[in-house]
Amino acid sequence: MSTTTTKLVKGSALRTINLIAKVLVAFFMMPFVVYSLGDRMYGFWTLIGTFIGYYGLLDFGLSTAVNRYIAGAIGSGSEDECNRIFNTAFILFIGLGIIVLFVTVFLVVLTPFLPSNQEDAALFAKIILILGINMAVSFPLKVFSGILEAQLRFDILSTVQLISLFLRTAFVILVLMLGYKVLALAWVSFLSRIPERVLITYLARKNLPYIRFNLKYWRRSTARTFLSYGVFVFIAKVMDILRFHLDAFVIAAFISLSAVTHYRIASLIIQYFYRFVFSTVGIMQPLFSRLHGAGDYEAIKTTFFFASNISIYVASFIGFGLVMWGKPFIEIWMGPVYLDAYPVLVILVLGVTIALWQAIST
Repeated sequence: MSTTTTKLVKGSALRTINLIAKVLVAFFMMPFVVYSLGDRMYGFWTLIGTFIGYYGLLDFGLSTAVNRYIAGAIGSGSEDECNRIFNTAFILFIGLGIIVLFVTVFLVVLTPFLPSNQEDAALFAKIILILGINMAVSFPLKVFSGILEAQLRFDILSTVQLISLFLRTAFVILVLMLGYKVLALAWVSFLSRIPERVLITYLARKNLPYIRFNLKYWRRSTARTFLSYGVFVFIAKVMDILRFHLDAFVIAAFISLSAVTHYRIASLIIQYFYRFVFSTVGIMQPLFSRLHGAGDYEAIKTTFFFASNISIYVASFIGFGLVMWGKPFIEIWMGPVYLDAYPVLVILVLGVTIALWQAIST
């Protein structure tokens, strides 16, 4: 078995284990969190999470572009090119992190003027500030995750993420058992990410030791290349926002915060459906970039059709299972009062399954 194949097999196995762990944590934690916070405050927490997800648009597609070009540079064996891509990307992401901070401060200042309950508005401002800083810090560090992905070290990323998941889950249980609410959850989200980020940065430097920060490697032409590639990813992300992240706000505006919690049950299942399929075939994308860098176009075609078949089989199998057994699953998981989430789940599954047949193309 070749080194590349070994990395892919290990990475795929650990990504799957990581996803299973997340599903199990979500399965056991969601009822606990919902009953600890109540339907209304859990809906409030869901809305904030959805809102913070919009910050991902400020990435402008650069993460995908950087991962692609670093993988291509590694495939071509050019150390100087790797350093040019790393440094240009790192500087761009620092700039984006600063933009995120400015947007966060603007939102905090604007919050008291929103037409809503003032107590909720004050809480919203505090949580947005914490999570906004968390997001701003994460932007420059995306480059180090990109390095590990480009080297096909999904095994390292998955192991670190597993450690972070267990740490975060333990602290969530602790703060809720002590009687704290959503503000404490925001602090847990921020603080539990610190060890993960430190480890990923260290391991990326260790796995690609010739990477170093030096302004002499900054290239305006490389930045333009990133942006021209990333603009199409950005457009795709905007479309995904319209597809997947407006629903919670529409429900809150026209029904209630409590209804968001009921809808969230179906959407969370769909979220993990997506993640499972993409964890299965997503490891192929850096491989495509490396094969492209090496000029092996026949291997790209073969790998693409192989990954497409996997997407179709896996998505169809899981989609069928969710339609057939989703109702008893929700009843056992959350209780009979939340069974109104099942019709929503069926509608979402029908559309999502077809979309996931083409997962490797996205």
